Amino acid sequence: MRKRYLILLCIICNASLSWAQNDSTIVNHVNQLLQQEPAIHLRADSVIKINDDLQVYFNTNTGFIPGGISETEAELLTELLLHLITDTGSRNIVLLAKDSLSGEFKTLDYFVLEPAIEKYEAVKNNDPYPDKPGLEAAPNARIFPGAGQPASAGALSGKTVWLSPGHGWQNTGTGLGFLTQRGTSNQLVEDFTTAETVDYYLLNYLINAGANVWSVRERDMNPAEIIVNNDDGAPAYTETGTWNSGTIAGYGGTYRTAAASSCGTATAVFTPTVATSGLYWVSVRYISGVNRATDVHYAIKHAGGTTQFTINQEIHGDTWVYLGQFYFFAGGNYNVTISNQSADSTQAIVADAIRLGGGIGQTPDCLNGGAASGRPRFEEAARQYARFQGHPPCREDVTVRPIYTEWELSKGLTSEISNAVFVSFHTNAGGGTGTESYRYNGLGSSQPNITPGSTQLRDSIHKQIITDLRAGWRSTWTDRGVKTSNLGELRELHTIPGTLIELAFHDHVRDAADLREPEFRRMAARAIYKGILKFFNYRDSVPRIFLPEEPTGVAARNMEHSRIQVSWKAPVTGGIYGDAATGYRVYVSENGRGFANAIDVKDTNYVFKAHPDKTYFFKITAINAGGESFASSVVAAHTPRHPGSYKHKPVAWLLVDGFDRLDASAMLLKNESSALGNVRRMVLESMNNYNYMIEHGNGLAGCEVAFDGVQNEVVAAGNVELSKYFAVDWYVGEESTANKSLDSTEKFFLKKYLDKGGRLLISGSEIGWDLGRAASANADSSFYATYLKAVYISDGAGTYNFNGTTGFFNGVSGAFGNGVNGKYNVDFPDVIDTTGGSQLVLNYSGGTGTGAGAGVGYKGNFRVLYFGFPVEAIVDDNVRNNLICQSVDYLSKPDRHCDFVLTGKHGHHGNELQWITGPETNTAYYTLERSKDGKNFKAVSGRIDPMGSASEGYQYEVDDNDATTTAYYRVVTTGKDNKQTISNLAILQNEKPAQLFVLNNPAHDNIRLQINGTGTFGLTLLNATGQTVYQTTVNATNSRMVTIPASQLGRGIYWLWANVNGQKLETVKVLIQ
Repeated sequence: MRKRYLILLCIICNASLSWAQNDSTIVNHVNQLLQQEPAIHLRADSVIKINDDLQVYFNTNTGFIPGGISETEAELLTELLLHLITDTGSRNIVLLAKDSLSGEFKTLDYFVLEPAIEKYEAVKNNDPYPDKPGLEAAPNARIFPGAGQPASAGALSGKTVWLSPGHGWQNTGTGLGFLTQRGTSNQLVEDFTTAETVDYYLLNYLINAGANVWSVRERDMNPAEIIVNNDDGAPAYTETGTWNSGTIAGYGGTYRTAAASSCGTATAVFTPTVATSGLYWVSVRYISGVNRATDVHYAIKHAGGTTQFTINQEIHGDTWVYLGQFYFFAGGNYNVTISNQSADSTQAIVADAIRLGGGIGQTPDCLNGGAASGRPRFEEAARQYARFQGHPPCREDVTVRPIYTEWELSKGLTSEISNAVFVSFHTNAGGGTGTESYRYNGLGSSQPNITPGSTQLRDSIHKQIITDLRAGWRSTWTDRGVKTSNLGELRELHTIPGTLIELAFHDHVRDAADLREPEFRRMAARAIYKGILKFFNYRDSVPRIFLPEEPTGVAARNMEHSRIQVSWKAPVTGGIYGDAATGYRVYVSENGRGFANAIDVKDTNYVFKAHPDKTYFFKITAINAGGESFASSVVAAHTPRHPGSYKHKPVAWLLVDGFDRLDASAMLLKNESSALGNVRRMVLESMNNYNYMIEHGNGLAGCEVAFDGVQNEVVAAGNVELSKYFAVDWYVGEESTANKSLDSTEKFFLKKYLDKGGRLLISGSEIGWDLGRAASANADSSFYATYLKAVYISDGAGTYNFNGTTGFFNGVSGAFGNGVNGKYNVDFPDVIDTTGGSQLVLNYSGGTGTGAGAGVGYKGNFRVLYFGFPVEAIVDDNVRNNLICQSVDYLSKPDRHCDFVLTGKHGHHGNELQWITGPETNTAYYTLERSKDGKNFKAVSGRIDPMGSASEGYQYEVDDNDATTTAYYRVVTTGKDNKQTISNLAILQNEKPAQLFVLNNPAHDNIRLQINGTGTFGLTLLNATGQTVYQTTVNATNSRMVTIPASQLGRGIYWLWANVNGQKLETVKVLIQ
């Protein structure tokens, strides 16, 4: 929690554990620590350890009265010295000062003049609806798999979890304005670390498990905010049916009511104006009361469609109630609609306000005033957020967290209160290492009672964290044990169990390195969720079924008739992971950002009925009785334009997502303030959002290319045959040595594909560092030079800009991500050069990288384009899409020869010519030409316009009815640049059909035959019983006379069989007399 000093720890650890009053060495060093905190005015006089309780006495010569010590000072001291419990082998730490009236020493919180805790009292409305309390019911379960859709309940259905992500920006009244409560240590600030971990991971694990989750700090990390109030009027707010104004104040003015109706006769529509595209949590506000409906229907129209929610408006009024998180595009047509359709007849439906986003702090500190923070609201302290949420009193930040929790919780149903827990999440300081967990010790003056269940909650979570971190992260992870303390964050809980987790030490080098790893944070968050579930399992016999992990090996492949088969692998189970999946949910999107409501399936594949020439995006979650997993990576497929035409030949591309890396190197380094300096921030959407198939897919679709999409694990497992595809777009992002940009199996399949003449577009910033660098553990200079046609020069171009060359992307420039321009930070793009006949196609520009190679291209037995930076990280959509289309053209366009074969055959009405093209990216028209001698050609067709495209070839068929002699044919392709390429020759010999004539029939001594035609003729003469009596073979050119001796044959009927070149020609009956 608070930064402490290693020298103090060393002295304490070397001191005797038998403490004595006035031990000046320990006291002096404690005071040295306190002197670093300007908000602390107390000084330690003595330290005593009695019955495993470490007692610290402050200002023993001074007496205090209630109000003599500030709440901030008392709570800060408790947190500052908390680590002494472990360091001295104590059970508790008790901080004491003398009461001036009685002379007795009492805990510091006794001298804090705390305002009375204000209990929530519902404001009585006079709306003309009868008071009719709804049935006691479990809180709404809301599942967040990435699409915000309400889903079936999980193992935590009916349970409420209050989360406290610790500290945040607040004005301490020192004249310095808003400051974080914890400083920077190892490029981490606890105030941010805890909020990021909770908002990205812990909150969503709990919601996905069916819990009703609240937080004492803003959960939406989007700094944009749009509030639509009923008082805004049209077009932002409109109504249908009958609505009336409320009788008391609503949000920002008034509110509106409609009578509930079983058939739905009225709607209230809130239409936000979205200026910035992004993910937004949608929250709603209303004035509650016992005369409200308990099943109010909200419909959110978002970028993926429309999603329905049901809210109980009897409870949790006059605060923002979160529904789900959805994507909204800037300028899109979106709304939130409230219907009066309800089974709760005669009750009121309330329309007051809706909100998108988390926003920026816009109000002064509620305790110390001053200017507003201007910081994202999710970074602000709990006391700011509690006021924003309608909690009236302003308290010291530590104690407002439990007090606000109890205040808001009291608005709910009895079942909600009796099934709620409070979990505070912190990181530690003081030079230690590992995890420790707390509950309240019952020694505070204001609260002698420990809320039942707190010990079990603490122990359950702590044990799970230690178990999972040792099994999945480091086997030697330090267990600092479970403890008790007079922490204000736990002391002020009065009705629900509570615990405080100190996950790791941000001032310890190795712990801090762990805290910078997103996977470490996710593992810890999952362990906390599992610990909460186990607590309810012990207490209430809730089934201990953990929600599954996300599915892997996802693929989307085109089938016939505009169908797409989506397949995946079942998630990993056992150990620290979730339980087995019993089903799956398929989420479909037409834009890749907003997803429609889920499609439930049982198996690990699903066939989606699509439309022609359209891109679809898919992500998959796994479900079981425990809840719903996080979502898989996004994969995509684009359907062919003419799926039912035999003449149109789809050109299949394959998109391969090889970017799995998400580690500390991707953390954004941001200068937060002059006091904090550079801080590592976990902003997952700017690190690896696992949906970069959107950028690649949209680029290919813009070039009219049909494609399938798979994760790279599908290729490595041998579950996709690369040779089926015309070209492959394989992107690896920042995949590097630890994860391997390309492993040996992937390289094997790529070599096999390219050896057969394949076409490859590959991009990534670490491929050269990983494969082309001699010192790399994965070095494979042979593959790098032979198949990627590149030489590795250096790691880091010193710029984020690139431009084209005269032969490729000429005159165009672009920029890729730096972490703050909307794309992830490509801080070390590879500088590369040519080899083996390749050419530079892109250069870096600006900085030290000007003129250095950014991309190479090769056209030979196979074709390759290799870029030393990730294509998906290009900032400008138009630049990226143009680069992808030029890449398609480079890999597809014939160089000097046509990429098709002209064939011909004799038909019933002349010669029939046919050719089948590949992608037609540069074709203006075709011309069929004929020659009698193979030298002088003339056109026999008019201009034949191309019928294919970049995504489809075409089967061309032309008849030539005028050929009377042997003919030589060719097709001339004229490009859009007026350059011409010539096909192979198709030669058709135009000979008359072979004929056989018997010149004397009946015959006597000889049978005379006339053969017309060229070839080898077989002649067989059979008698009436089928016995062969004569047989011969003769060769003929144009014509020939043949005589069959018959003088030795008896009179009668004979049959003459004839064939030419092995093919039956004719059978003739011959009479010999």
